[in-house]
Amino acid sequence: MKDSKIVNNTVVPRYPATDSEIRLTNQKDGTPPTGDVVRNNLAHAFNTAAAAGAQHSNNIVVGTSYSTYFTDYVSGDLHLKAGCPAIGAATTRDAPTADADDTPRSSRTT
Repeated sequence: MKDSKIVNNTVVPRYPATDSEIRLTNQKDGTPPTGDVVRNNLAHAFNTAAAAGAQHSNNIVVGTSYSTYFTDYVSGDLHLKAGCPAIGAATTRDAPTADADDTPRSSRTT
């Protein structure tokens, strides 16, 4: 990847699978990724070591704590659960102005 933005994603395996990740790997010619941004993502895991120069911020490793973060993970409802650690943890930088439900985002920037 080169000059890519991975922003505001939820990447968790579909129940009952156990593995998924956001991954940055070397380009086809073997050179490391450059200029990438990884921001405001919730993911089971991140594997971005190949992109040493990538901008990383406001990402959360969910691991297998799905019930802590999501309303009903087993049924596929990935809305954030009230009081979960991801609420208020994102930044507006590079983010869309509305969420997946078309609800406007706050103007908070970090």
